[in-house]
Amino acid sequence: MIELTTDKSKIQCLAEFSAVAHYLLPFLKGTTKVISNIEAKVGLLKWYDHFIPITINTDEVENSYVCSPYSAYIPYALQELTQLDSRILKWVCRKIFPSFGRYFKSREMDKNLHINNWMLSTNLYPKSLNLSEASNFIEYLTSSFPQHAIIFRSLNFHSNQSLMSNLEDSGFILIPSRQVYFNDLVLFDYRKKVDVKRDFKLLNNSPYQLIGQGDLFGEVERIVDLYNQLYINKYSKLNPQFTKKLLVNMMNNPYFCFQGLRSSTGTLEAVGGYFQVDDTVTMPILGYDMTKPVSDGLYRQIVVSAMKRALDNNLIINASSGAANFKRLRGGTPFIEYSAVYVKHLDKPRQNMWYLLRHILNKFAVPMMKKYKL
Repeated sequence: MIELTTDKSKIQCLAEFSAVAHYLLPFLKGTTKVISNIEAKVGLLKWYDHFIPITINTDEVENSYVCSPYSAYIPYALQELTQLDSRILKWVCRKIFPSFGRYFKSREMDKNLHINNWMLSTNLYPKSLNLSEASNFIEYLTSSFPQHAIIFRSLNFHSNQSLMSNLEDSGFILIPSRQVYFNDLVLFDYRKKVDVKRDFKLLNNSPYQLIGQGDLFGEVERIVDLYNQLYINKYSKLNPQFTKKLLVNMMNNPYFCFQGLRSSTGTLEAVGGYFQVDDTVTMPILGYDMTKPVSDGLYRQIVVSAMKRALDNNLIINASSGAANFKRLRGGTPFIEYSAVYVKHLDKPRQNMWYLLRHILNKFAVPMMKKYKL
């Protein structure tokens, strides 16, 4: 019914018929060789018919936020908040965040087990994973990892309401993380937005050629460069720093698909890498040549090409966080994203740290995200 393995040979055997296990293969030789700013132990969890990737962290430091709650809630959040146009907010954040950081570290915030962690900005969950018998699930994990917090990242009430309800009923606490945006025709017909119509027109009349994954296998190094230009160099070094090994793995995995924009000279100038589970898709790989003029609209074109793909295949887009105004103008509907965390088996000081974090974020961070439309 439930089995967790970190044994390399077992995962290699399972990779022959499980795309989830196949995704983990390059990580077995060391996570930093695949995502250079993630140091973690990976494993595969079997829960009934589901194979679920997990990451295990104990005393690693300076990890990407996709494995480190500390990185997510302290340095990454500080980077985001200090970009807001508020001197008072910037001053307050710079004063209080170091103290919180020391407190979180003293309570071993990063000693955790992440469930369904693909080590991407946004994890997606199968609809059939509802954990209606979560008590057995929790007992198994807490007995195997009695010193680790159990965490599910990337949950929201649009996609994961049933799962979140079952987790809460089983003693998990919901801790807000960020605000994400959905393009879903059930929520709003984003095709009607002026900016979407304008972007489709730009793509249809573009001098750049929209190409599929078959034309991108020889462009892995360029794809990494385009992603790094946007997400690492412009935004944050705490975003996952992907290597060519991971991109090759993704291109050979049915959960992933790539599109790109090629110039008339044959140069790949923009790329979008899609991660899809059931009817929901997100784009963890996105990049473009930032030396090109803004008027070329490379970012707009790669985003609207994702919309086109979603509309053609009746898919819901989880557009993740960031560029909030851009996404709102294109019909994105906001939802607060949460991590579900189980800590009842931990000592009281560590439990209290997580309860305090939940209180602070619900009291201050969620209203701020909504007010500033982050």
